[in-house]
Amino acid sequence: MSNPVAYPVFRTTDPVLALRVARQLAAVGERHASWLAEQIGQSVIGPPQE
Repeated sequence: MSNPVAYPVFRTTDPVLALRVARQLAAVGERHASWLAEQIGQSVIGPPQE
């Protein structure tokens, strides 16, 4: 059974750099999830009414 999720591989001996990159990747994931949730919400609910 395959997993459709790909995980980036980042190797370093510098823990500070590793943490910085991990936080950047998490921020990208949060922005994508937020955008996706907004798109799904609009398609289900429709455009906002004024």
